[in-house]
Amino acid sequence: MDEVVLEKWARLMRLAAAVKAMAPWEILGDGEVFAVELPPPVGVGLVSVMGRLGEHFAVGLYLGAQAIDDFATAIHSDNPVDHEVLLEIDQVQISWEDAKQLDRNDKAFLVALGLKFRGRNAWPMLRRFRAGLVPWIVSDGSEIDMLSCALEQLLMMGSRLRANPKILMPPPESSYLLRHRVPEFPNEWTERFAVSPALEARVPPSLDDIRLKRLRALPHDNSTLEVDLFASLSMQMEGRDLGLDQPYYGYVLLLVDHATRMIGGFQILHGVHGRERLWADTLAAFADVLLKGGSRPTRIVVQRQLFYLVLETTCRELDIDLQLVARLDNLMEARATLDNFNRR
Repeated sequence: MDEVVLEKWARLMRLAAAVKAMAPWEILGDGEVFAVELPPPVGVGLVSVMGRLGEHFAVGLYLGAQAIDDFATAIHSDNPVDHEVLLEIDQVQISWEDAKQLDRNDKAFLVALGLKFRGRNAWPMLRRFRAGLVPWIVSDGSEIDMLSCALEQLLMMGSRLRANPKILMPPPESSYLLRHRVPEFPNEWTERFAVSPALEARVPPSLDDIRLKRLRALPHDNSTLEVDLFASLSMQMEGRDLGLDQPYYGYVLLLVDHATRMIGGFQILHGVHGRERLWADTLAAFADVLLKGGSRPTRIVVQRQLFYLVLETTCRELDIDLQLVARLDNLMEARATLDNFNRR
């Protein structure tokens, strides 16, 4: 085991023990976050504490401007399904688990450090989350350093947060409280309220001309379809077939007839090549399901704002009424059936 990485782990474990003793989940809720300055190319990370409900005790560090924007979109949404994407956002997370949740690699690091734990929610577990990939153990020194920095800043703010967690609440013109180094004294930290950096607008994918022409030739069937795209963490596959050194999980495109509640079709996709590629693949799969069925629905309803954007242009070109609703009850029931089947 690399001595430099092992030393970084030792420092992280010392900080983790102090954070657990601090119990920040007794102070902060999911939406009470702050940012920390990180080295390029990440630049900034958002620190989020989990555990207010007493079920999952963790500190997550969302990496980069896009991850911070995705987090804000999910956490401030009124739609519960939007919160599902939190585990797909690029982040490093340390959690405190029961011993059975750790694998042999986790325990190997702890044994090498001479650390032992006892009891429930006592064992520290470190994971890197990326969209499309199964959460994986962290062994990269830079990722350990970034999370250590986040925990260190959380500890530095501990007494202030316990006295008044509202210090994290930004004024209307700002996005978050940012902890950053003092330029003249890089070992010292200060803070200010900051605005999230501007991101490039997300461009919806377009359907290829061949599929579009074939779909236009199909008749309308006066039906309404409930459609969703969601990550299925229970559908895990080995990554070797895609040239990966870790497993990945599937995304399910699911179509359900609103009137009959029957599954009208589904496709299994993956997102290991990025969100834009997943969107394009999803749009092509959606078209293929309709082509196989031999007709166009009159109306499609979706429950995610982001998925609405994926389908919007194509539905307009096909004269399909696309609507965004709070919840798709029939689809969620069909999804539960598929999830139960995958867990067998």
